[in-house]
Amino acid sequence: MARSQNSGFPAAAPGSPLHAGIVPGFTSTVLFSNFGDPIDTLPEPAAERLHRLRQEREEAAILGRATFEQWQSLHEEAQRRRSRIAQLRAPRGVGIGLTEPGFNLDDDDPRVTVERAALTKQEAELARLKKLQDQHGARLRILSTLVSQVENWIKATPSGTTIGMHPIDVQLKKGENPADAVARLQHRSRELEADRQRIITAPWPSHLAKERMRQQIAVMAESGRPRADQLVDFGEPVRFATRSIPARVLNVAPEAIAFFEIPDALGLLAWLHQDELIRRLDAEIDATADDANALDADQRRQAEAEILADRLIIEREEAELCWRQAADGGPILHRPDLDPQALLGVKLIAASSADAG
Repeated sequence: MARSQNSGFPAAAPGSPLHAGIVPGFTSTVLFSNFGDPIDTLPEPAAERLHRLRQEREEAAILGRATFEQWQSLHEEAQRRRSRIAQLRAPRGVGIGLTEPGFNLDDDDPRVTVERAALTKQEAELARLKKLQDQHGARLRILSTLVSQVENWIKATPSGTTIGMHPIDVQLKKGENPADAVARLQHRSRELEADRQRIITAPWPSHLAKERMRQQIAVMAESGRPRADQLVDFGEPVRFATRSIPARVLNVAPEAIAFFEIPDALGLLAWLHQDELIRRLDAEIDATADDANALDADQRRQAEAEILADRLIIEREEAELCWRQAADGGPILHRPDLDPQALLGVKLIAASSADAG
């Protein structure tokens, strides 16, 4: 089960505050507005975080453009040097692809070796600039994703709620530095995601599978039921069910699609042998069922909600540690898939709760 589109909180029972993506309680808050810059709806500490993300996004874009311009200029110089080397090595007269006469110099001629050495340095610098450009581009994509996700989350916040700070105190383990703690938390987050995927892919209980199968066969049998009323009332032939099949029409422009009717053989079979089909399919379900590991819908929702809640706690701690590193002058190193609430250090609360405070 994915996070709530509006709040990011796990799904809860209908009618409860959590079902609306609201956390009851009181904290320093700002009432949400659908107009203006999303940053204006945040408490000051969270607004400062979003401002920092935007600032570093712009810096990454500027650095990326500057690096590309350096690469482009040096690339043009390297191309000219390659042409110069080709001209030095070309036979006297005009060489292939050259506009000036060649010099017919040997490969070990000092004039050639000097140019080759300079070209080697330029190619090494081009490779360094390309790598740096890729790094700036990757960082720009991460920061752009973070900013976009935060702004979209703010815009999707339901009316009647406020965004409040959710401060936490992250404790490092003995002998652990912040970088090690972030790695530990990210590892735990991956474990939780693996658990969530196991829940998503868990088999369904056999009794539910049989129930759905019976519903499917019943629908097929009803759709394939022949109509004898026209025979009784008007002496017309029995009408057997048909189904419409689409087909591409070739050798026409523009391309077209035609439809034709064929007998509904599966529907007729289900109508004729409904009990036998169900009996045989029951046996197939029993043969493939894994009820020991099966989960019904309620079990899936509950288990996934618990995992998402645990993951949000982990992501809050991870984000807090990354912000601490950024406060010490380092670059922002958040993962692009962090929950916006964890990234900003906020939560949603009911506006009435804040008013009561």
